[in-house]
Amino acid sequence: MLIEIVFTPIWNRLCRDDFLLTCISMPKTDNNTKKNNSRLSKINRELLIFLVFLFIAVAFWFIQTFKDSLSMSIDYQLRINGIPDSVIPTSKVPETINVRVHGRGFQLLKMMFSPQERVVDVDYKSMRDNNKALIIDNELWKRSFDKVLPAGISVSERSLQTLEIYYSNGEYKAVPVYLNGKISAKDEFVVCNVVFNPQMVDVYAPRVSFDTITAIKTVLTNYESLEDTVNVTLQLDPPLGVKCNPDHVNVSICVDMLSSKHISVPIYSINTPQNIVLKPFPSIASISFTVNASRLNEIKDEEFNAVIDYNSIKENDSQCKVNLTATPSGVTNVQYSPHYVEYVIEQLNEINE
Repeated sequence: MLIEIVFTPIWNRLCRDDFLLTCISMPKTDNNTKKNNSRLSKINRELLIFLVFLFIAVAFWFIQTFKDSLSMSIDYQLRINGIPDSVIPTSKVPETINVRVHGRGFQLLKMMFSPQERVVDVDYKSMRDNNKALIIDNELWKRSFDKVLPAGISVSERSLQTLEIYYSNGEYKAVPVYLNGKISAKDEFVVCNVVFNPQMVDVYAPRVSFDTITAIKTVLTNYESLEDTVNVTLQLDPPLGVKCNPDHVNVSICVDMLSSKHISVPIYSINTPQNIVLKPFPSIASISFTVNASRLNEIKDEEFNAVIDYNSIKENDSQCKVNLTATPSGVTNVQYSPHYVEYVIEQLNEINE
C-alpha cells in the first residue's frame, strides 16, 4: 500500500508523452533527424520504465527482507578488566571473538553502521579459577554480551565456547633450548655444532606444571643435505600454558667440510700382573678417521688408545684382540688395523736373569 501511494503519481507522470518528450527533447532538424530522435525517445522511455520498476522491486525486497528476523557475524574486541599485576597470563588471550547475532533486520542494520566501538568486557573477579587457568564459561559469556547488545538482539553462536587463560603468579626459571627437528649434511660435510642465542630462556607457568619443565624446544624444523652454515631465527614451541621470554631464539647450524687423516699409535697391554710382560706383534696400530677440516690439526695421536687385555687371553689362544678404548670427540668413521695380534708373555724374573 505504501509503495502504491508513493509511486503511482510518479508513474502516471512518467508515462505522459509530453513529460518524457520534454525530458529528452532535441533541437529541431530535418525529417530524418526527427525520426531518429523519435526512435531514441522511445528507447529512452522504455529504459526509464525498466529502471523505475527495478527500483521498486529492489525497494520492496529490501523492506520485506529487513523487517524479518536475520542473523549476521560480528567481531567483538575482548577486554578483560581488573587482572592483578601478580597474575601473568601464560597462554595467548584472543584479541577478538566472533559471534553470530540474531534479531530483526533493521536492528541489525542499525547496529552494523553504528559508530559505537564493539567491545565485550569480562570482569576478572567473575572468572572461575582452577589454580592453573582463569575460565570464561558459557554463563559468563552470556552475561557479558547481554550488557553490550541492544534490546531484541541475542547471540546464537560464538567462535569460543569456553576460554581457558593459563596464568603464573610471577614465578619463573631459566631453562635451556633445544632444536626440534632433523639436521644433516651432504656427503663430505658434517654438522659440527648447533649454537643458540640465547642458550637459556625464562619460562613462566602455572604452579602445578612449573617443576616439570626442564627444557624448551623450537618449532619443528628440518634442515637436510647442508653444505654451509645456516643462521635462522626460530620461534619456541612451549607446552600449553607456558610462556617464554624471549619467545624466539637465533640458531646457527655450523657446517664444515670433512677431512681424512691416518696415524699410527703403539699398542699397550692392560691388566697384566706385576711380574708379567705382554708383548704384541705387531706393536703398532694404524688408525684412519674423518673430522671437520677446522679441527684436523687439533687432533693428537695421544688421544687414541689401542690396547690388548691380558684378562681376555684364554689358554691356547695364539692371538689377542686389539681394542680402541679412547678416541677424541668429533671424529667419525674410525677404522683401525690390525684387529688381532700375536703376543708373547714373558716373566720379569726370566728377563732379569
